[in-house]
Amino acid sequence: MNRKVILLAAGLTALTLSGCGVKYAYELTSPDEVTVKAEAEETVNLNIRYSDEKYTDYLKNCGAEYEKNHKNVEITLELVASENYIQGISDDTIRGGKNVDLYIAQNNDLGTLYLAGLAAKNTAHEYHNSHYCQTALDACSYKGNLVAYPLGYETSFLVYNTDFLSDEDVKTFASMENYSTEIDLSSEEAAGIESIFRCNISQMFGNYGFIGAGMTLGGVCGDDPTDFNINNKQTVKSAEDYLSLIDYFSLKSDVTYEDCVKQFTSGRILATIVRLDAMADIDAGDVNYRIAGFPDYDNKSKTAPLSITTAIVVNPYSANQSDAVEFAKYITYERADKFYEETGTLSTKRNAYCANPELTKVYDSYDKSVSKNKLLYGEQVYPLIEIALHNIVAGEDIKTELQKIDDYMKIQLQ
Repeated sequence: MNRKVILLAAGLTALTLSGCGVKYAYELTSPDEVTVKAEAEETVNLNIRYSDEKYTDYLKNCGAEYEKNHKNVEITLELVASENYIQGISDDTIRGGKNVDLYIAQNNDLGTLYLAGLAAKNTAHEYHNSHYCQTALDACSYKGNLVAYPLGYETSFLVYNTDFLSDEDVKTFASMENYSTEIDLSSEEAAGIESIFRCNISQMFGNYGFIGAGMTLGGVCGDDPTDFNINNKQTVKSAEDYLSLIDYFSLKSDVTYEDCVKQFTSGRILATIVRLDAMADIDAGDVNYRIAGFPDYDNKSKTAPLSITTAIVVNPYSANQSDAVEFAKYITYERADKFYEETGTLSTKRNAYCANPELTKVYDSYDKSVSKNKLLYGEQVYPLIEIALHNIVAGEDIKTELQKIDDYMKIQLQ
């Protein structure tokens, strides 16, 4: 079968893909003609919609390889604008104007999608703890039902300079503090080092992890409005530990994320908290590094970074349910070892291949992370947490700031 990939972008712009027959949107045949042709050739056409171009190569290659082994299946990629993305899926499904068999969505949208009847349950036997961490499974679940196929994730993690720090030295923030009392920064070997640890404390992916373990934002799957608690003993203790860490390492709110990456790659700091987007700069530098999960404060006081999981969703209104399910499994499970290479994003599947083996350790952070919640109006909580952390660092009372969030959000979630 000839490989046919159709990319529908904003303004009906066609993207050129090497090795693939590409049709411009205005060259598409009418729905009636497509139906007649499909029936004549007994071809199943699966349309997969997405809004981020970084997935194009991966989906294109998934489609090409899948078609080789499934001669009656033709994959169509539909790249659309991110604006009103979810609404567009709903509108096209209800009106029947465009076929949306599968689509990519973030975990925090899955509640809305499932309640709208736009997410079919995932009953495939491959999706369990042997292949995916509980964070991935919970992120793709709603009210105890797995409603999507975990694909990729984003979270924060630790990078550290192995010329000075060992695995044991970065096991916890307490062990980093212990190390800082032993190193002689006046020695010739340590010339140029300004601090053992420094990180950005003004952005959510940088600071959420420091108090994330204590907060409950919708329960295990982030979908229960009655299970919402921020002002509790564990979160207060985490905030106190956070302030102590800031004081110990003299962390400043005006030091940006980019500053921290530059200081790490130049050897001025020995460890920092980063996301995947920093790794190109770190790899281009001269620092020998390793990766570790977001450290706990110590053996008792835990941390939990924020994460976002991207998933493949099967539209229950698809006329090709069984084929859509099989292709969703192929994208997220069978071909996961190619995901990082072709997207620059990490796969949710355990032990998925990465050319840089250090990147597999980011999974430790993901495993302990807290996914963005699925609550209606739940997105409002994150800027409120940022504001509260800023105020706490500025000297405001911890319990008062946390209670403000609880009070406001519980009204919104009623």
